[in-house]
Amino acid sequence: MLAGGALLLAGCGKDDAAAPPPRAVDALLRQLAAERAVVAALAPTAEREALVSRLRARAGVRVRRLAAAVSAAGGRPHEAPQGEGGADPEAALEAALTAHADAVPDLTTREQRDLVADLVAGAATDLVLLGARAEAFPGMRTA
Repeated sequence: MLAGGALLLAGCGKDDAAAPPPRAVDALLRQLAAERAVVAALAPTAEREALVSRLRARAGVRVRRLAAAVSAAGGRPHEAPQGEGGADPEAALEAALTAHADAVPDLTTREQRDLVADLVAGAATDLVLLGARAEAFPGMRTA
């Protein structure tokens, strides 16, 4: 009986190591990927170079905050895709807003939820600065 208990305990560690990461990590990684896509999409253009450079820097701050949150939650930030250039910046910001909103139910700490509130505010502000329409915001419609 004692040997059986020891065998059971020895097997428990293997199951823990193979367990998937917490849902909060997955949610944070999805957000990180979306924000990295924003950074990649915000390539300066001649007519909006100063604005786009400023927005790209702001998105970079959001990326660093999310990468730190992923690490703090036990995840690996490098698992989130980097994003590719050439995408529409407004579409990338809309996708980031959606990723942030979709992540809320999976977050487990107040710090994670506070971070997402800041991320939503920042991405929404950047979307407005780019001149996006109000219906671009998840759950909003114009009259």
